[in-house]
Amino acid sequence: MTYVIGTQVQASDPVAMRENIAGLVRPKLVAAGAAYVDGHETMVGGNSGEFTVGSRWDSVDNGLAALAAFYQDPDVIAALEAAPAQVVGRAVGAVEGEAGTTTGSFAFLVAAMMATPDPSRTGDLVGDMNSQLTAHGCNGVRLIRTVVAGEATGGWVTVVYTDSIDAALKAVATTYTNEAMMGHFAALGITITGRTIAASL
Repeated sequence: MTYVIGTQVQASDPVAMRENIAGLVRPKLVAAGAAYVDGHETMVGGNSGEFTVGSRWDSVDNGLAALAAFYQDPDVIAALEAAPAQVVGRAVGAVEGEAGTTTGSFAFLVAAMMATPDPSRTGDLVGDMNSQLTAHGCNGVRLIRTVVAGEATGGWVTVVYTDSIDAALKAVATTYTNEAMMGHFAALGITITGRTIAASL
């Protein structure tokens, strides 16, 4: 099991924040042991303009320790002082599956609840989602179960990686006529609770 730690940030200087994610945050966290670092800027469906930095770790202990050291780094302190940014939230999720290419110009996030989660179906669910999404021009998908996320704890987030929001919207719309996906919805008791569009950084 691997975990994603997502940190939500409000930045007074969005241009500087974008540059810092690429040139400072990502290389330092990868050097500290993160398997990857994803940066997203919310465009629609959440707090527009808010940034989320997600880093993937083999253990939550390792991830939290690395983040604590990150905020003590002189380069990070200087960057935060030069272009103030405020951490407004943090959550931990377990990566339950992924398929396809998990990169793209945009991340289309679909939040859901499962009334009857069944771990034995996760692989089939992710595989069928990826087939549905890539058939309509998306790149790949990652499924995350939120384990520590305040009121959102226990939810599920599907991250669709795409270079076209039109492609993602078409793929999601046609899900409801896809027999395999509707079978998963019925068996798992899936209810969609929200959608967000974010630019990948």
